[in-house]
Amino acid sequence: MSDNNVMIKIENVSRRFGGTEALKSVSFTINKGEIHALVGENGAGKSTLMKILAGVQTKDSGSITVNEKEIKASNPIEARSAGISMVFQELNLFPQLTVFENIFITREQKNKIGILKKTKMSKESIDILSGLETEHLIPPSARVENLTVADQQIVEISRALSYGTEIIILDEPNSALSESESQALFKIIKNLRNKGITIIYVSHRLEEVFQVADRITVLRDGNYINTWKTEDTSIREVIAAMVGKRIEEMFPPRRDVRMDSEPILKVIELEKTKKLNKVSFDLHEGEVLGFAGLEGCGIENIFQILFGLEKRDGGQIIYAGKKCTKQAPWDAMRSGWSLVPAERHKQGLMTEWSVKDNINLPIIDRL
Repeated sequence: MSDNNVMIKIENVSRRFGGTEALKSVSFTINKGEIHALVGENGAGKSTLMKILAGVQTKDSGSITVNEKEIKASNPIEARSAGISMVFQELNLFPQLTVFENIFITREQKNKIGILKKTKMSKESIDILSGLETEHLIPPSARVENLTVADQQIVEISRALSYGTEIIILDEPNSALSESESQALFKIIKNLRNKGITIIYVSHRLEEVFQVADRITVLRDGNYINTWKTEDTSIREVIAAMVGKRIEEMFPPRRDVRMDSEPILKVIELEKTKKLNKVSFDLHEGEVLGFAGLEGCGIENIFQILFGLEKRDGGQIIYAGKKCTKQAPWDAMRSGWSLVPAERHKQGLMTEWSVKDNINLPIIDRL
């Protein structure tokens, strides 16, 4: 492609954190008005590169050119002035404020004596929200804390657009969305692409990457590996580039599970009012049992009940041949159970504690 079609040119960008090279002379281009997916394993350098582009972090060396002009953004304000905004996986909104107040945060419109022009900001918010062509219009006066995660994400995107953004970076945008909400998000992304907005889409969900992206770039261990047009590659090829080996080489042969043996866990007609209706399943020793369903379908309630965080309204749980009656989290842990919750930051980690203290928390009474 000619340089006339290039929106972002990344050349030999490197970044080191102590003894770790997060990025090693990474170079590739992103075209104008395309959805460009950036994929790689954890630690591949995706987030570091995107934070550099968004002005959250600085690079050690190399150059980034946007619209044929080199940028050296040392903070998000400078990045936004260059037409770049980033929507983070952990949404950055003020829950007690309204939609229009969040869209215009730090750029509130006021009259000569300092009174907020709420009607004007609300009207302009409607114009931005309408431009996304969503199935329903989010009321600009609604408090953000009362919105779904999907609608909160729309508010984030609207705020980015209010800056006159030409480039939007979406970091794991649908990690907390249901299938239908994800499809609605993809429609918004494609509408923005069709209006000339360049989208950088960071995700681990390759099936969805192939559904929405025009091109795909892979990073591995801080190195640039390759860029493909989506139609010219496959999920297997992208995975091989991400991990450095073929899928067949990644996993040991699956061990056989004796399905004729007595189950280690039996769940019989589990009930939770308005959540679960007589759910039954067995789990055998050494088996990996997968659950699938849309958000709110009840899977999370099953896990919460099994771990003792919720009470069941009916049914039986039998583990290792014994009925679980008054199951509580400490009972589950004493039995060798663990729960990794969906919302790690809110429910799974003490984020201000060290890694050591987080790891030792379940056994702190023995230390």
